[in-house]
Amino acid sequence: MFVLDHVGLTHGGPDKGAPASDRSIAPTTSAPFSTTLRQPRRSGLHWCGIIDHLKQGKGSYMRQHLFAVCSVALLSTGQAAEPFSLKSADFVHQGTLAEKHVLNGFGCSGGNLSPALEWSNPPAGTKSFALLVHDPDAPTGGSGWWHWVVIDIPATSRLLPFGAGKPDGVGLPEGATQWKTDFGGPGWGGPCPPIGDRPHNYHFTLHALKVEKLELPANGSTALVGYMVHANSLGKAILTGTYGR
Repeated sequence: MFVLDHVGLTHGGPDKGAPASDRSIAPTTSAPFSTTLRQPRRSGLHWCGIIDHLKQGKGSYMRQHLFAVCSVALLSTGQAAEPFSLKSADFVHQGTLAEKHVLNGFGCSGGNLSPALEWSNPPAGTKSFALLVHDPDAPTGGSGWWHWVVIDIPATSRLLPFGAGKPDGVGLPEGATQWKTDFGGPGWGGPCPPIGDRPHNYHFTLHALKVEKLELPANGSTALVGYMVHANSLGKAILTGTYGR
């Protein structure tokens, strides 16, 4: 955070011989004032109180300048908006996905239940959400593997409960739709990487969209869904889980 070090309002600046506590700010028209920014010895908010002591008229330009510095100080104290974020009660970011989430098939015998997801602070203007879960490490020649795709999640929603990714979609918010994944059908398909591979990364990416509903053909590919999601995205939040065997 940076604050005003001191303000000189005359050609000579303040009296260098006077104690710091006695230096005053006196508006003048003889020369433009200058400012120096430094790492603060005082809180930046100290300078916000000076604004009300300055009179209008000749000091109005100075008031505007101090107001701008004060605004920066307020933002630096943590009053800026929190970022769009995604979290889970079932795993931490870059943590290992539990067996309850692992695929039941292809040589794996997990529970194949989707993790609980919760999000906060979506961008202004959000009209819906879309969730894309992708494994970029799958040995598919570069395209990775889509494990879960959910679109048209209402803007009022802030969570997907544990197990919401069942093929029938009964646990999803009203209006949300699951799209087919690389397993060939809708719903959550858990991780099941090849034996001996280093742990794969599973990126849960939640997009805030500027449209209430994505216009897609019934047989549209997952690639088309991804294209439309990115074309309408206002912002995204990412949570990554890992799994290997």
